[in-house]
Amino acid sequence: MVAFKIYCDRHRKKWYMVRIFPTKKEMFSWNKKDGYNNPKGRDKYLGVTRAYSVYYFDKGKKTKGRKSGEVGCISFLIDHCTSGIVSHECTHAALYWFLDTYKKIEKLLMPEYDEKFAWVQGNLTRQVWVHWFKLEKQGKIAQK
Repeated sequence: MVAFKIYCDRHRKKWYMVRIFPTKKEMFSWNKKDGYNNPKGRDKYLGVTRAYSVYYFDKGKKTKGRKSGEVGCISFLIDHCTSGIVSHECTHAALYWFLDTYKKIEKLLMPEYDEKFAWVQGNLTRQVWVHWFKLEKQGKIAQK
């Protein structure tokens, strides 16, 4: 597994930890230990975004050992990490950031907030790929 941070805002006050796993077994095991309650009861996901303030975490584990700016985590499976999956998970991440920051989903209907959301979503996606290509160049990750 490799891990890195991606930041939600320009001031780097809020971030997600991204983890890229070599196998499904490792990803499912790590997420389960970290408090992920697989809502459908079966491990079929190829990526997952979890936000500490929204759901998937037990109340006691939600903040234990977390830094104050850490909003959540995103898990990817190396051999199934496509542009669609990265964009999908980063959209979840941007939405959870938005809810954590602005508290009301209705604000997304206002142009100034819609633009903030879209910027964060695109920026999170860009950061994943920048880190991905650096790690690939360093030989730390390789797809089959």
